[in-house]
Amino acid sequence: FGMHRAILSNYSGIDILKLSRDDMKELLGEAEGIRLNNALKARSVCPVLTFYIVLPEETFYRGVFLHSVSIKELHERLAFHCGILAHQLTAIHKETLAGFTVLVDSQVLWNIKPDSTFGMRLVSDGSTGANGLANYMGVLKEM
Repeated sequence: FGMHRAILSNYSGIDILKLSRDDMKELLGEAEGIRLNNALKARSVCPVLTFYIVLPEETFYRGVFLHSVSIKELHERLAFHCGILAHQLTAIHKETLAGFTVLVDSQVLWNIKPDSTFGMRLVSDGSTGANGLANYMGVLKEM
């Protein structure tokens, strides 16, 4: 909105936030007024589930923020943090504090407590995809 700097410089930030959509359209024109109104009124979408993982050989945790809480989204986020492609992650398992391993499906995912912490490691599943890249199972261990 830099080309409208001269017009907007006459207003404080609070004044601009209080302008109605019609006021913005009158000041900046139809299209630009609507764009500015939408930009100012946009709300950030908060994640539905947030948890943290630490990778082997790392001392810091990484945030995993899920908006749709789906297995597909989980694969995408974990693969990103592990530096692999989402389709290389063939399954995700969760090791419980009691010592048994559970396949993470949508029910397990929905029951992960917010702000939980996990150790995350990749285990080769012994297969390769059509592109020749190795496939992995992700293992989350409760901390």
